[in-house]
Amino acid sequence: MISEKEKTANLHNIRLIAYNKYAPMADELFRAGLGSRQVSHLLNRLESIVLLIEDIHFKDGFSLKEEMEAIGGFGAVSDSLLYRGNETGILVLSGTRNQFQQLARAFEEQEKAQAIAEACLYTIENYLKDEFEIPYHGGKLRIRKRPLIMGVLNVTPDSFYDGGKYFGTSEAIERGLKLAEAGADIIDIGGESTRPGAQPLSAKEEKQRILGVISELSKRTKTPICVDTYKAEVADAALRSGAKMVNDITGLGMEPAIGEVAAQHGAPLVLMHIKGEPRTMQENPHYDNLMSEIAKYLRNRVSKALGCGIPRNRIIIDPGIGFGKKFEHNLTIINRLRQLRSLGYPMLIGVSRKAFIGAVTGRASPSERLAGTLGACAAAVAGGASILRVHDPNEVRDAVLVSKAVLSEQVDVAH
Repeated sequence: MISEKEKTANLHNIRLIAYNKYAPMADELFRAGLGSRQVSHLLNRLESIVLLIEDIHFKDGFSLKEEMEAIGGFGAVSDSLLYRGNETGILVLSGTRNQFQQLARAFEEQEKAQAIAEACLYTIENYLKDEFEIPYHGGKLRIRKRPLIMGVLNVTPDSFYDGGKYFGTSEAIERGLKLAEAGADIIDIGGESTRPGAQPLSAKEEKQRILGVISELSKRTKTPICVDTYKAEVADAALRSGAKMVNDITGLGMEPAIGEVAAQHGAPLVLMHIKGEPRTMQENPHYDNLMSEIAKYLRNRVSKALGCGIPRNRIIIDPGIGFGKKFEHNLTIINRLRQLRSLGYPMLIGVSRKAFIGAVTGRASPSERLAGTLGACAAAVAGGASILRVHDPNEVRDAVLVSKAVLSEQVDVAH
C-alpha cells in the first residue's frame, strides 16, 4: 500500500538533486582544534539540500518559497509561476534538514502545503537510505556496505556480448556455477535477447531455453537466481523451477500480469525504464527532460507493482542504461543517479560492456570493454547503485570494493 507521503512525492515528482553534507570535513576541523559543539554547528550550517518539486500550484509554490526563505533557506520558482503564465510550475527549495523540518511544522494549518513539505522530508530520508533487505522465498538479499553483484547468464544465440557462448544447457549450467564462484550475489538468467533490434521470442521457446538451466542451477548453488523476462507465463514457470526473483525490462509495460505472478510467488521484482521496445528503442530516442521522465515512469510502475500486491521491500528500480537512450543520455543518468534514490527503492544498474562505453573509449568490440565497464561501475557506486548487473563479477567486485572503501574511508566494506 502506498503512503500519503509517497503519493504526494509521486504527484509532484519530488527529487533531491544536490546534497552536500561536508561530513569528511569534521575530522579536519577537530584536528584544527575546534570543539565538538563548534564543529556540529558549522556542519549543520554548511549542509545543503536542494529539492526540485514539479507541477506545483502557484499559491503553494510561493507559500513554501517564502516560508523557506523566512527560516534562512532559499526558494526559487520557474518563470511560468513567477509571471503567472501558468497555474502550475516548478519549485526549488534549498536548506538544511533542520530547515525542512521547520518548514513542515510551519504549515500545520495549511493541509496542501504541509503535505508537500512532509513529502520533501520523506524524499530526503529516501535519498539518504543506503541499506536494504529484500526478502525472497527462502532467504534475503542484504545490501549493506557495498552494492550486490548480479552475474549475467544469457542462454541465447544472439545477445550483444555473450550470445551463443552458453546457449547449450550444460554450458549454461557450468557458466552459472562459475558466476557464483566468482562472487556473484545473484545470477540473472535470460532466454530472449533484448539487444537493440532484437526480435521477440515465443514464451514456449523461451521456457525451453531456460527452465532446465534454472532447475539444475537452483539445486547446485545457493546463489539466488533471477529470471530476466517480461512474460508472465515464463516468469511463473521459472519461479516454479527454482528462480527467486523477476527482472522485467518493460517495467510491467508488456505484460502487467507478471506483477501478479511475482506477488503470488513472494518474488522481488525489478522494474526497468525503457523507451519503446528492444526492436525499435534505439531509433533516435528523445527526451524533453531525461531525469524527470525516467523518475515519473518508475514512480508509475512502482505504483502498479504495489497495486499487484508486491510489498514495497520487494521492489527494485532500474533506469535502463542503453534501453531507448543515446550515449549522452546514459552518461547523464549515471552522473545524476542519486536523483533516483529519492524514490526510496534499491537501484539496479546494468552498464556492463555496453555500446556507450565503446563510444567513450573507442573500443568497438564488447570483448574489449572490461576496463571501461569497471570505470562505469565505480561511477555507479558513487551515484548510489544498490545492485550492479555485470558479465564479470570477480573483476567488478574488486572495483566496487575499492570505490566503496574510498567513499566511506573504511577498509572493511566486503560485506
